[in-house]
Amino acid sequence: MKRFVIFLSSIFVLPITILADPWVLPKGQSYALFYFSIATVDKYFDDNSDDIRLAGDLNILKVAANYSVGIRDHLGIRLEIPYSRWEREFPGNTDVNSGIGDSEIDLKYTLVKRDLYAVSLLCGIKIPGSYEENKINSPGDGSIDVPVGVSFGGVYQQYFYDIDFIYRFRSQEPRDEVEINIDGGIRPSENFLLKLHYTKVDSFGGKGVSDANFRYEELEEDFDRGGITIDFIPGNKWDFFVDYTWTIDGRNTPELDLFTSGFGVSF
Repeated sequence: MKRFVIFLSSIFVLPITILADPWVLPKGQSYALFYFSIATVDKYFDDNSDDIRLAGDLNILKVAANYSVGIRDHLGIRLEIPYSRWEREFPGNTDVNSGIGDSEIDLKYTLVKRDLYAVSLLCGIKIPGSYEENKINSPGDGSIDVPVGVSFGGVYQQYFYDIDFIYRFRSQEPRDEVEINIDGGIRPSENFLLKLHYTKVDSFGGKGVSDANFRYEELEEDFDRGGITIDFIPGNKWDFFVDYTWTIDGRNTPELDLFTSGFGVSF
C-alpha cells in the first residue's frame, strides 16, 4: 500500500491544472514529466452555452516540461514550463500565435497523511507567457493567477481517488474563479493504471462573446470537462501515458477535445 501511495505522489498531472491530488513526494525524491497535447477545434460555446461554428479551425499544440520534488517530509514543489502554438486556419490564410505558454509553480503541504488517505493544502502562481493576447487563438489570457485550495484523496487496495477545491485569484477580469477536480481510478496490475477525471471551472464576472467590444482575456469562461487516462508503468522509475479530455459543457470557451501523451521518470 505504501509503495502505491508513493507512486501516486509522483504520477503525471494533466495539462488542465497542475494543482492535483494531495500526495507529496518523499523528501529528496524527484519526478520529471514531459508531455504534448494536440486538438483541432471548430466550435465555440457562446455565453448561452450554445454551439457556434468558427470561421476558421483552431489547431492547438502544447509541449511541456513538468518537474516535482519533495523538499521536506510534508512539503513539495512543482514547476511547469510549456511551449504553445495555436493556429487559426482561414481560406488562403493562417494566423499563428505561439511562444512560451503560461508557466506555473505550486506548493503542496500535507496536513494529514495516513496509509489510506491524505489531506493537503495547495497554493501556487501562474505567470503569463510570451504569446499575443486578445485573440481567439491566444494560448492564455495574460493574467497572473494565484490559486489556493485543499485536496483530499485516498487509496483502498488497487483503487484511488482525490477531490480538489481551488479558489483562483486573478490580476484582471474576470477577477476570480473556482475550480473543482474529481479523479478516480484503479491500478489493476503493477504495470497499468486507469483513471477518470472531471474538472469544473466557474469564473466570477467578465464579459460574454455577445457583448460589444469584448476582449478575449476578459471573457467569463466557464466549463465542465471530463477525461480518461491510461498509464503504462514498466518499472519503478518510468511511466508512459495517454489521455483524452473532452468539453462537456461551457460558456465563452472552445469546445475542446484534447489528446495528450507523455512520459515521466522518478529519480
